Amino acid sequence: MNTNNIDKVLGQRVDSPTTYTPEILVREERQRNRTYLGLQDENLPFVGFDIWNGYECSALTESGLPVTCVAKVVYPCTNKYIVESKSMKLYWNGFNMQPMGKTVKEVLKNIKTTAEKDLSALLETEVKVELHSQLLENRDAAYRDWETDRKSTRLNSSHLKLSRMPSSA
Repeated sequence: MNTNNIDKVLGQRVDSPTTYTPEILVREERQRNRTYLGLQDENLPFVGFDIWNGYECSALTESGLPVTCVAKVVYPCTNKYIVESKSMKLYWNGFNMQPMGKTVKEVLKNIKTTAEKDLSALLETEVKVELHSQLLENRDAAYRDWETDRKSTRLNSSHLKLSRMPSSA
């Protein structure tokens, strides 16, 4: 994980990772911006948390089923570091083609625990990650149905009925 090179991705053309790549994450010291605003970490005029949303979060089951979700990342505003936003977006993209478990539930659990571990280490504070997915409801039934369909469906000529489009006169 990159802990001090803010220019690694910010303002740079960077290809999205094709595999899980925690080293794409970059942190920045908050005090740099707080000094500009006349604030000191030891005497902040506010309390609260940083909340980041990752709208492009997905991974695969071991059989190739895509599992999509929105990630919500929460950590205290009093910690020393903040994650650089472009690096976080690239980090989520790194999960896209990564098999993360056998079931939808396992994939979501593994994304959550992996992200919490990586971001907590980067930011040197406790980071909580929540994942919101439409697949959460009835996820096991949806997975079983998908697996059954995948195994039983064989593409052959009887599945394809091509017809000509009527010509306009």
